[in-house]
Amino acid sequence: MEKLKAIISNYTNKNIDANSNLLIDLGLYSMEIASLAHDVEQAFNIRIQFSDLKHVQTVKDLQNLITNKEGV
Repeated sequence: MEKLKAIISNYTNKNIDANSNLLIDLGLYSMEIASLAHDVEQAFNIRIQFSDLKHVQTVKDLQNLITNKEGV
């Protein structure tokens, strides 16, 4: 989770926790989320599809997606 928080901190100066909503709490826009997804792909060596992001609202959701993708 700390690695993911460090990546997200490049996009916001707000406090980040597992329950932070990417849009509402952290104020990220769709283009920032797309860029964040790219950074996550690079950092965790995974592939994220656009359809995967439809279900991601919180930092924890994104962490769960990473965990699921790493297990594939």
